[in-house]
Amino acid sequence: KLMEAIRRVLGGQVYVSEETWRRVSDRFAASSVELELKGIGKARAYCIARGQGRSHVTRRVVVDFQGRDAEIGRIAACIEALREGLYDRSAGVLVVGQGGVGKSRLCTHALSRFSEGARVLFAQTVPAETPAFGTLAAAWLRDLIGGSGRQDIDSFFKKNTDLGRWRNVVESLLASADDAGPSGGFGEGLPLDRELARFFLAASEASPIVLAGADVQWADPLSLDLCVTLAREARSGKVAMVLDGRPGVQTDRLRLEAGFSVIELGVLGVDAMERILQSLLAEPPPREWVRRVHARTGGVFIHFSQVLDALAESGILERDSSGRWHLACPDRDLP
Repeated sequence: KLMEAIRRVLGGQVYVSEETWRRVSDRFAASSVELELKGIGKARAYCIARGQGRSHVTRRVVVDFQGRDAEIGRIAACIEALREGLYDRSAGVLVVGQGGVGKSRLCTHALSRFSEGARVLFAQTVPAETPAFGTLAAAWLRDLIGGSGRQDIDSFFKKNTDLGRWRNVVESLLASADDAGPSGGFGEGLPLDRELARFFLAASEASPIVLAGADVQWADPLSLDLCVTLAREARSGKVAMVLDGRPGVQTDRLRLEAGFSVIELGVLGVDAMERILQSLLAEPPPREWVRRVHARTGGVFIHFSQVLDALAESGILERDSSGRWHLACPDRDLP
Protein backbone atom coordinates (compact mmCIF):
# COMPACT_ATOMS: atom_id res chain seq x y z
CA LYS A 1 0.00 0.00 0.00
CA LEU A 2 2.83 2.36 0.83
CA MET A 3 4.60 1.78 -2.48
CA GLU A 4 1.39 2.08 -4.48
CA ALA A 5 0.66 5.42 -2.81
CA ILE A 6 4.17 6.70 -3.52
CA ARG A 7 4.01 5.53 -7.12
CA ARG A 8 0.65 7.22 -7.74
CA VAL A 9 1.97 10.53 -6.45
CA LEU A 10 5.48 10.56 -7.89
CA GLY A 11 5.46 8.14 -10.79
CA GLY A 12 8.63 6.34 -11.85
CA GLN A 13 11.66 7.20 -9.74
CA VAL A 14 11.20 7.51 -6.00
CA TYR A 15 13.65 8.59 -3.29
CA VAL A 16 13.20 7.37 0.27
CA SER A 17 15.37 7.73 3.34
CA GLU A 18 17.79 4.96 4.25
CA GLU A 19 15.85 4.25 7.44
CA THR A 20 12.53 3.99 5.58
CA TRP A 21 14.10 1.63 3.06
CA ARG A 22 15.34 -0.67 5.81
CA ARG A 23 11.93 -0.70 7.43
CA VAL A 24 9.90 -1.55 4.32
CA SER A 25 12.23 -3.26 1.83
CA ASP A 26 11.25 -6.73 2.99
CA ARG A 27 7.55 -5.97 2.46
CA PHE A 28 7.55 -6.00 -1.33
CA ALA A 29 9.59 -7.32 -4.25
CA ALA A 30 12.24 -4.73 -4.99
CA SER A 31 15.97 -4.41 -5.40
CA SER A 32 17.67 -1.10 -4.71
CA VAL A 33 20.63 0.90 -5.89
CA GLU A 34 22.45 3.14 -3.44
CA LEU A 35 22.73 6.82 -4.21
CA GLU A 36 24.53 9.10 -1.79
CA LEU A 37 23.25 12.66 -1.86
CA LYS A 38 26.00 14.78 -0.37
CA GLY A 39 24.87 17.15 2.34
CA ILE A 40 21.52 15.52 3.06
CA GLY A 41 22.50 12.03 4.14
CA LYS A 42 21.91 8.86 2.19
CA ALA A 43 18.95 7.79 0.13
CA ARG A 44 18.14 4.85 -2.06
CA ALA A 45 16.89 5.46 -5.56
CA TYR A 46 14.78 2.89 -7.31
CA CYS A 47 12.28 2.76 -10.13
CA ILE A 48 8.95 0.99 -9.86
CA ALA A 49 7.58 -0.65 -12.99
CA ARG A 50 3.94 0.41 -13.15
CA GLY A 51 1.52 -2.24 -12.02
CA GLN A 52 4.23 -4.65 -10.88
CA GLY A 53 5.43 -3.30 -7.54
CA ARG A 54 8.94 -4.30 -8.56
CA SER A 55 11.94 -2.08 -9.07
CA HIS A 56 13.66 -1.95 -12.42
CA VAL A 57 17.00 -0.20 -12.85
CA THR A 58 18.72 -0.47 -16.18
CA ARG A 59 22.08 1.22 -16.37
CA ARG A 60 23.33 1.21 -12.81
CA VAL A 61 26.57 -0.66 -12.11
CA VAL A 62 26.55 -2.44 -8.74
CA VAL A 63 30.13 -2.42 -7.45
CA ASP A 64 31.48 -5.44 -5.60
CA PHE A 65 33.84 -5.15 -2.63
CA GLN A 66 36.63 -7.46 -3.77
CA GLY A 67 39.18 -4.77 -2.95
CA ARG A 68 38.03 -4.50 0.69
CA ASP A 69 38.23 -8.14 1.80
CA ALA A 70 40.40 -7.47 4.86
CA GLU A 71 38.15 -4.69 6.15
CA ILE A 72 34.99 -6.75 5.65
CA GLY A 73 36.67 -9.62 7.46
CA ARG A 74 37.25 -7.50 10.55
CA ILE A 75 33.59 -6.46 10.71
CA ALA A 76 32.57 -10.09 10.22
CA ALA A 77 34.91 -11.17 13.04
CA CYS A 78 33.26 -8.68 15.41
CA ILE A 79 29.79 -10.06 14.66
CA GLU A 80 31.02 -13.66 14.86
CA ALA A 81 32.52 -12.97 18.30
CA LEU A 82 29.14 -11.55 19.36
CA ARG A 83 27.33 -14.69 18.21
CA GLU A 84 29.81 -16.95 19.98
CA GLY A 85 29.52 -15.07 23.25
CA LEU A 86 33.04 -13.61 23.19
CA TYR A 87 31.70 -10.25 24.26
CA ASP A 88 35.05 -8.89 25.40
CA ARG A 89 36.20 -9.11 21.78
CA SER A 90 33.11 -7.72 20.12
CA ALA A 91 32.51 -4.24 21.55
CA GLY A 92 32.58 -2.72 18.13
CA VAL A 93 34.24 -1.65 14.90
CA LEU A 94 34.82 1.97 13.92
CA VAL A 95 35.47 2.66 10.23
CA VAL A 96 37.21 6.02 9.77
CA GLY A 97 37.90 7.78 6.49
CA GLN A 98 37.32 10.87 4.43
CA GLY A 99 34.00 11.50 2.70
CA GLY A 100 33.30 9.37 -0.34
CA VAL A 101 35.69 6.48 0.35
CA GLY A 102 32.80 4.05 0.88
CA LYS A 103 32.59 3.72 4.67
CA SER A 104 28.82 3.38 4.95
CA ARG A 105 28.56 1.13 1.92
CA LEU A 106 31.27 -1.13 3.30
CA CYS A 107 29.51 -1.45 6.67
CA THR A 108 26.11 -2.03 5.08
CA HIS A 109 27.56 -4.67 2.77
CA ALA A 110 29.33 -6.51 5.61
CA LEU A 111 26.25 -6.41 7.85
CA SER A 112 24.01 -7.72 5.08
CA ARG A 113 26.35 -10.70 4.61
CA PHE A 114 27.32 -11.61 8.16
CA SER A 115 24.62 -10.44 10.56
CA GLU A 116 22.52 -13.60 10.52
CA GLY A 117 21.47 -14.49 14.05
CA ALA A 118 21.71 -10.88 15.27
CA ARG A 119 19.25 -8.02 15.13
CA VAL A 120 20.76 -5.02 13.35
CA LEU A 121 19.47 -1.57 14.33
CA PHE A 122 20.37 1.26 11.96
CA ALA A 123 20.89 4.97 12.55
CA GLN A 124 22.46 7.82 10.64
CA THR A 125 23.29 11.39 11.53
CA VAL A 126 23.07 14.36 9.17
CA PRO A 127 25.04 17.61 9.16
CA ALA A 128 23.56 20.37 11.28
CA GLU A 129 24.82 23.51 12.97
CA THR A 130 23.71 21.99 16.28
CA PRO A 131 23.41 18.17 16.35
CA ALA A 132 19.87 16.99 17.07
CA PHE A 133 19.39 15.66 20.59
CA GLY A 134 19.94 11.90 20.91
CA THR A 135 20.06 11.31 17.14
CA LEU A 136 21.67 7.86 17.11
CA ALA A 137 20.11 6.73 20.38
CA ALA A 138 16.59 7.68 19.26
CA ALA A 139 16.97 6.08 15.83
CA TRP A 140 18.14 2.80 17.39
CA LEU A 141 15.22 2.89 19.82
CA ARG A 142 12.72 3.49 17.00
CA ASP A 143 14.19 0.60 15.02
CA LEU A 144 14.04 -1.72 18.02
CA ILE A 145 10.54 -0.70 19.09
CA GLY A 146 9.09 -0.34 15.61
CA GLY A 147 8.31 3.38 15.83
CA SER A 148 7.97 6.18 18.33
CA GLY A 149 4.18 6.47 18.62
CA ARG A 150 2.21 5.62 21.73
CA GLN A 151 0.84 2.45 20.15
CA ASP A 152 4.33 1.29 19.12
CA ILE A 153 5.69 1.84 22.62
CA ASP A 154 2.70 0.19 24.32
CA SER A 155 2.99 -2.86 22.07
CA PHE A 156 6.74 -3.22 22.63
CA PHE A 157 6.63 -3.04 26.42
CA LYS A 158 3.59 -5.31 26.55
CA LYS A 159 5.66 -7.97 24.78
CA ASN A 160 8.82 -7.20 26.78
CA THR A 161 7.60 -6.79 30.35
CA ASP A 162 11.09 -7.43 31.72
CA LEU A 163 12.21 -4.11 30.16
CA GLY A 164 9.45 -2.08 31.77
CA ARG A 165 11.75 -0.29 34.23
CA TRP A 166 13.21 1.69 31.32
CA ARG A 167 9.91 2.72 29.76
CA ASN A 168 9.94 6.27 31.11
CA VAL A 169 13.49 6.85 29.90
CA VAL A 170 12.68 5.48 26.45
CA GLU A 171 9.45 7.48 26.10
CA SER A 172 11.06 10.70 27.26
CA LEU A 173 14.07 10.37 24.98
CA LEU A 174 11.93 9.62 21.91
CA ALA A 175 9.65 12.57 22.68
CA SER A 176 12.62 14.88 23.22
CA ALA A 177 14.34 13.73 20.02
CA ASP A 178 11.14 14.28 18.02
CA ASP A 179 10.90 17.78 19.52
CA ALA A 180 14.56 18.48 18.59
CA GLY A 181 15.65 18.90 22.20
CA PRO A 182 15.23 17.67 25.76
CA SER A 183 11.94 18.50 27.38
CA GLY A 184 11.82 20.34 30.68
CA GLY A 185 13.26 18.29 33.50
CA PHE A 186 14.12 15.34 31.29
CA GLY A 187 17.25 13.58 32.43
CA GLU A 188 17.75 15.53 35.61
CA GLY A 189 19.62 13.33 38.08
CA LEU A 190 19.83 10.46 35.56
CA PRO A 191 23.00 9.25 33.82
CA LEU A 192 21.12 8.88 30.54
CA ASP A 193 23.88 7.13 28.65
CA ARG A 194 24.14 4.50 31.39
CA GLU A 195 20.38 3.94 31.57
CA LEU A 196 20.10 3.62 27.80
CA ALA A 197 23.11 1.29 27.70
CA ARG A 198 21.52 -0.93 30.33
CA PHE A 199 18.29 -0.95 28.33
CA PHE A 200 20.01 -2.12 25.15
CA LEU A 201 22.07 -4.70 27.05
CA ALA A 202 18.92 -6.06 28.69
CA ALA A 203 17.08 -6.12 25.35
CA SER A 204 19.95 -8.12 23.83
CA GLU A 205 19.30 -11.05 26.15
CA ALA A 206 16.55 -12.23 23.78
CA SER A 207 18.89 -12.09 20.75
CA PRO A 208 22.22 -10.35 20.02
CA ILE A 209 21.97 -6.73 18.85
CA VAL A 210 24.26 -4.89 16.44
CA LEU A 211 23.98 -1.10 16.54
CA ALA A 212 24.98 0.32 13.16
CA GLY A 213 25.64 4.06 12.98
CA ALA A 214 26.63 6.05 9.91
CA ASP A 215 28.39 9.42 9.82
CA VAL A 216 29.08 9.63 13.54
CA GLN A 217 31.16 12.78 12.94
CA TRP A 218 27.81 14.59 13.25
CA ALA A 219 26.61 12.71 16.34
CA ASP A 220 25.36 14.57 19.41
CA PRO A 221 27.05 14.27 22.84
CA LEU A 222 24.41 11.95 24.34
CA SER A 223 24.72 9.47 21.47
CA LEU A 224 28.52 9.49 21.77
CA ASP A 225 28.25 8.97 25.54
CA LEU A 226 25.98 5.98 24.88
CA CYS A 227 28.48 4.44 22.43
CA VAL A 228 31.34 4.84 24.90
CA THR A 229 29.33 3.40 27.79
CA LEU A 230 28.09 0.45 25.74
CA ALA A 231 31.63 -0.34 24.58
CA ARG A 232 32.89 -0.31 28.16
CA GLU A 233 30.07 -2.56 29.38
CA ALA A 234 29.97 -4.89 26.38
CA ARG A 235 30.91 -7.92 28.49
CA SER A 236 27.61 -7.73 30.38
CA GLY A 237 25.39 -8.20 27.32
CA LYS A 238 25.10 -9.19 23.69
CA VAL A 239 25.58 -5.84 21.98
CA ALA A 240 28.16 -4.85 19.37
CA MET A 241 28.50 -1.63 17.37
CA VAL A 242 29.54 -1.02 13.77
CA LEU A 243 30.06 2.72 13.29
CA ASP A 244 31.59 4.87 10.59
CA GLY A 245 32.63 8.49 10.38
CA ARG A 246 35.11 11.01 9.10
CA PRO A 247 38.22 11.91 11.12
CA GLY A 248 37.47 14.46 13.80
CA VAL A 249 36.71 15.08 17.46
CA GLN A 250 33.86 12.55 17.61
CA THR A 251 35.71 9.66 15.99
CA ASP A 252 38.85 10.48 18.01
CA ARG A 253 36.82 10.19 21.20
CA LEU A 254 35.41 6.80 20.18
CA ARG A 255 38.88 5.66 19.18
CA LEU A 256 40.50 6.70 22.46
CA GLU A 257 37.77 6.08 25.06
CA ALA A 258 35.71 3.18 23.75
CA GLY A 259 38.30 0.63 22.68
CA PHE A 260 36.83 0.09 19.21
CA SER A 261 38.63 -1.93 16.62
CA VAL A 262 39.49 0.87 14.19
CA ILE A 263 39.58 0.42 10.42
CA GLU A 264 41.31 3.25 8.58
CA LEU A 265 39.64 3.33 5.18
CA GLY A 266 41.51 5.19 2.50
CA VAL A 267 41.11 5.58 -1.22
CA LEU A 268 41.33 2.55 -3.48
CA GLY A 269 44.74 1.73 -4.88
CA VAL A 270 45.21 0.63 -8.49
CA ASP A 271 45.46 -3.05 -7.48
CA ALA A 272 42.29 -2.92 -5.36
CA MET A 273 40.41 -1.17 -8.16
CA GLU A 274 41.65 -3.79 -10.61
CA ARG A 275 40.30 -6.60 -8.40
CA ILE A 276 36.90 -4.91 -8.27
CA LEU A 277 36.83 -4.47 -12.05
CA GLN A 278 37.91 -8.07 -12.60
CA SER A 279 34.99 -9.27 -10.48
CA LEU A 280 32.62 -6.95 -12.35
CA LEU A 281 33.66 -7.55 -15.96
CA ALA A 282 33.39 -10.77 -17.94
CA GLU A 283 36.99 -10.32 -19.19
CA PRO A 284 39.96 -8.86 -17.29
CA PRO A 285 40.36 -5.19 -18.26
CA PRO A 286 43.64 -3.89 -19.68
CA ARG A 287 45.95 -2.68 -16.94
CA GLU A 288 46.44 0.67 -18.65
CA TRP A 289 42.68 1.21 -18.78
CA VAL A 290 42.47 0.48 -15.04
CA ARG A 291 45.17 3.09 -14.45
CA ARG A 292 43.16 5.63 -16.45
CA VAL A 293 40.04 4.95 -14.38
CA HIS A 294 42.06 5.25 -11.19
CA ALA A 295 43.58 8.55 -12.29
CA ARG A 296 40.15 9.86 -13.26
CA THR A 297 38.57 9.00 -9.89
CA GLY A 298 41.52 9.46 -7.55
CA GLY A 299 40.61 6.11 -6.01
CA VAL A 300 37.61 7.69 -4.23
CA PHE A 301 34.94 5.01 -4.03
CA ILE A 302 31.91 7.20 -4.71
CA HIS A 303 33.64 8.79 -7.73
CA PHE A 304 34.55 5.32 -8.97
CA SER A 305 30.90 4.25 -8.75
CA GLN A 306 29.76 7.38 -10.57
CA VAL A 307 32.31 6.88 -13.37
CA LEU A 308 31.18 3.28 -13.82
CA ASP A 309 27.56 4.45 -14.15
CA ALA A 310 28.65 7.04 -16.71
CA LEU A 311 30.61 4.38 -18.63
CA ALA A 312 27.45 2.27 -18.81
CA GLU A 313 25.33 5.22 -19.93
CA SER A 314 27.82 6.10 -22.67
CA GLY A 315 28.08 2.53 -23.96
CA ILE A 316 31.72 2.01 -23.00
CA LEU A 317 30.46 -0.70 -20.68
CA GLU A 318 27.79 -3.00 -22.10
CA ARG A 319 25.76 -5.63 -20.29
CA ASP A 320 24.86 -8.92 -21.96
CA SER A 321 21.68 -10.96 -21.53
CA SER A 322 23.19 -12.85 -18.58
CA GLY A 323 23.84 -9.62 -16.70
CA ARG A 324 27.64 -9.60 -17.09
CA TRP A 325 29.39 -6.38 -18.06
CA HIS A 326 31.85 -6.09 -20.94
CA LEU A 327 34.35 -3.36 -21.75
CA ALA A 328 33.21 -2.55 -25.28
CA CYS A 329 35.31 0.53 -26.10
CA PRO A 330 38.48 0.71 -23.96
CA ASP A 331 40.05 3.34 -26.25
CA ARG A 332 37.29 5.91 -25.83
CA ASP A 333 37.80 8.87 -23.52
CA LEU A 334 36.49 8.41 -20.01
CA PRO A 335 33.48 10.53 -19.03
